[in-house]
Amino acid sequence: MKKDKKIFLFSILGVFMILTIVLLKFINLNFKTLASSIEEDVVENNVYESKEDVQYIEEKINVEEITGMIIGMDKSKGLTDVVMVAKFDPSDSSIKLISIPRDLYINFDEPRFSSIKEKNKEINIGYCKLTELYNYTGRNEKSIEIIEEVVQVIIGEPIDYYVKVDLEGFKAIIDVIGGVEVDIPKDMHYDDYSQDLHIHLEKGLQLLDGEKAEQLVRYRHGYVDGDFGRIRMQQMLLKNLGEKVLEIRNPIKIFELVKEAFKYVETDFTIVDGIKYIKYLLDIDVNTIFKEENMVTIPTNGEKIGGLWYEVQDEEKTKEILDELL
Repeated sequence: MKKDKKIFLFSILGVFMILTIVLLKFINLNFKTLASSIEEDVVENNVYESKEDVQYIEEKINVEEITGMIIGMDKSKGLTDVVMVAKFDPSDSSIKLISIPRDLYINFDEPRFSSIKEKNKEINIGYCKLTELYNYTGRNEKSIEIIEEVVQVIIGEPIDYYVKVDLEGFKAIIDVIGGVEVDIPKDMHYDDYSQDLHIHLEKGLQLLDGEKAEQLVRYRHGYVDGDFGRIRMQQMLLKNLGEKVLEIRNPIKIFELVKEAFKYVETDFTIVDGIKYIKYLLDIDVNTIFKEENMVTIPTNGEKIGGLWYEVQDEEKTKEILDELL
């Protein structure tokens, strides 16, 4: 039985996490200026009773765990190549990651999904792959809300925020910081003219720009263990990228990075939300995020439905691994 390929573009998750850390680092360096600049808006909107409350904003809010959904779009911007969930615990500055296969079978006749279809007129299909849901529901903000509802059912956890990014943001970050150094273990050559995908990388330690970094994270042919080999390379690249970004001390350079990269990000996680988590997010160790025990993938079984292969969720195993993870 042949399973559809599972695509884990950790680059998309890396964009979100690194952007968040860099943005909050920038805020931390300029906190007094930022606080005074948003002071009047915060008071005007009755978030706090007085301007004095804004002075110590992070001490006035009960900081709790947050769960974010990360959506990575493909080049057509119609399919979701990546849907992941990141749960951040401020008590130990840890991030737990849940990958959801893009080809996951979503059947709106199932009781767990039927109520979502009933209240969302945008859903006019019986079933689809998770990757297709954005395209089938209008390619807009409402589509994100629907995906969020579906993901909450899949993982059994509420979602607090979302971030939607594309591969261009990943490339932009790397180019702004002047490239990222990676030790490529083997020659990588692959051409797919239907996708306009051309990968040509030589073995050895080298500085990759955005274009070459994209080639690295998309290369999956030639690994003995298939996608798992690609995941290891993506993890290594992101660790190196995260370390280089966190070494930046120049506020102007940080601002330039944030300004450029956030052109490619859509999110409901605001700066005011971010202020609550400054001192916690800055303690994140990039190297621990990608440890095996902090990452899981929703367990599935390959099944042919209507002539196409889908990944069907194993709900019992899902509960087991998520109980252990969270």
